[in-house]
Amino acid sequence: SQKARADFPFWFWFGVVVTLLCWIVMWGQFSWLGKIVRFTFVPMAWGVILSVDGWVYQRTGGHSLLAKRPRTVAAIAIASVPGWYIFQYLNYFLLKNWYYPADPNLLSPFGYHLWHQIGNTTVITGVLEWYCLLGTFDRLKHRYMHGPKIDLTKFGAFFLIVGVLDAVLLGIWPISLFWSVWLGPAFVLGGALLMS
Repeated sequence: SQKARADFPFWFWFGVVVTLLCWIVMWGQFSWLGKIVRFTFVPMAWGVILSVDGWVYQRTGGHSLLAKRPRTVAAIAIASVPGWYIFQYLNYFLLKNWYYPADPNLLSPFGYHLWHQIGNTTVITGVLEWYCLLGTFDRLKHRYMHGPKIDLTKFGAFFLIVGVLDAVLLGIWPISLFWSVWLGPAFVLGGALLMS
């Protein structure tokens, strides 16, 4: 059966333009733009989010998070900020696996802090939008629908312990275990959810 399609919404096109402009500025490193290059990630990330949501809208006949549940998108963006702080905390033990350059002549410390929080709004929001987009492709959506079922409920405590242990060991061996910064929180959250 043929799925209903819709025209791309205005926010799709706006997102595409913003993404392309920011991408060109980031890669071009044009000296005449000065330090504005440092501030292109956030609008580019939101441009991608708008574009992906617009693509979902087009593929589903007008159903997307922004079209049907804009408050949910705002709530997810806000929840993304403290969620990202978990990784910021773990990064402290990783000898600055990533960092945020600052120029006191450009923004105040509070200004940089606020800008980084706005940037953090893109993390979970972007992941969720991509999840929604991938769900519009039948081959991806249904490929493993009837595959093997694995019951992980009895492993909740194990996952929780592995996640907490990972966080502790990161503080002891930050260089050797830097790659596991992404796994520990997932194990803690997954373990807690399986135990609830």
